[in-house]
Amino acid sequence: MTDRARAAKADSNDRPAQGRRGVYFAFQGLLMAVLLLLFLYTPHAVEIWVGRFLLLLVALGGSLFLIHASPARTLERWWFQMSLFVGDALLASLTLFWTEGNPDFFLLYLVILFGTALTRDYLQTLVVAALCSFLYIGSEWRAVADFAGSTEFWLRLNFLWIAASLLAILSRDTRQAQQEAQRRYQGRLVELESLATLGQLAGEVAHRIKGPLTTILV
Repeated sequence: MTDRARAAKADSNDRPAQGRRGVYFAFQGLLMAVLLLLFLYTPHAVEIWVGRFLLLLVALGGSLFLIHASPARTLERWWFQMSLFVGDALLASLTLFWTEGNPDFFLLYLVILFGTALTRDYLQTLVVAALCSFLYIGSEWRAVADFAGSTEFWLRLNFLWIAASLLAILSRDTRQAQQEAQRRYQGRLVELESLATLGQLAGEVAHRIKGPLTTILV
């Protein structure tokens, strides 16, 4: 493989990761704004308000710094992506706990599920959906005495899994399209490398023939 082909391949590998950084950073920033607004929307006792607010601010700000400072290859690792969204789910549950289990705030889990679609990995979407389901059940268990007989609870839980299933299908289709585009790009690189090698060979042959021909002409 020529140096130019190697450089093109390395650039093609790093470019999606750098684009991922911006997408993850934007999503995390939006989630941070939503969680902080929900926390500020709900009244709290003054003596505990500052500590909880600072905890949310440090946790979410730390996630933004981690996305900004992590190497490009780390952003593509499944464990990094899972850690990011699992942490978001835990922070959302903590916010729900502090807001006394407001049932309307279960949409936070849907926001996180939409974020998992950015990974283009349907397994991660389903794993995060299972975690969000357990966390939501735990929050409703504390907030509603007879949550098992609550129609609204089961409708929300079913809606959560319907959204997760659709996002998992979308993630799988997007990953397959990305892999197909990558295969076409790699095939194009191989063709360009073959043409470059053929050009080098033709130049070498012409150079070797040129000497004897010049002698014959003289």
